[in-house]
Amino acid sequence: MTAPRLSAILAEFLRLPTETEWVEFKHNNTDPEMIGEYLSALANSAALTERTAGYLIWGNASLRERLKIAKSNYPLASRIIRDAIDEGLVRPVAGIGKEYGYVPFWA
Repeated sequence: MTAPRLSAILAEFLRLPTETEWVEFKHNNTDPEMIGEYLSALANSAALTERTAGYLIWGNASLRERLKIAKSNYPLASRIIRDAIDEGLVRPVAGIGKEYGYVPFWA
């Protein structure tokens, strides 16, 4: 799969209003057995909903968590995102719930 196609698929998932039977977003599970159960359930659900695949999207922690920005300094994460948008490095896409996702400029 090419990087542009992968980015397009991810952007599609970020537009979903919630997780689905065939798309899950995770970031902190390191238990191999639990990951295997998720993958099996997603594959089964994809088949039942006539999808070609199920997807487990890994690493969707917030920017603040990824960069270890203290909760008391949350405006810093907002500024980093705003600067990246202003520089044309990322663009926002509708996320899950009230949140936005961000994809690279080339996606």
